[in-house]
Amino acid sequence: MLAGMTEKQKLELREAEIRTRLTELAGLEGDALTDELRAEIGTLTTEYRDVGVRMQAAIVAEDGERAAANLRTGDDDPETAELRSLIGRASLGGCQPARETDHFSTPAVGLAVLP
Repeated sequence: MLAGMTEKQKLELREAEIRTRLTELAGLEGDALTDELRAEIGTLTTEYRDVGVRMQAAIVAEDGERAAANLRTGDDDPETAELRSLIGRASLGGCQPARETDHFSTPAVGLAVLP
């Protein structure tokens, strides 16, 4: 079952399992809550925090992978596709190197977008 899952999905599953067990333990009262069960609550609480941190990392990694895949396939949202189009048609032909620096000076109409 875990073989075809992403890291984020695995972490979500573990997070749900921990929540379920903590809910069961929270329902115990009086003598039923032994030192061993209190220790389990502590362990699960720590693991739950750890899973949360790892989940954030997995989300960031998946977003990065998705963005990289979009760059390769060109599968962009409309705004990104328009930006790519504008960048592809931009020309810096009116820019000239400044004499004493490596910077470029730009005339009043320096950046032209070609049709």
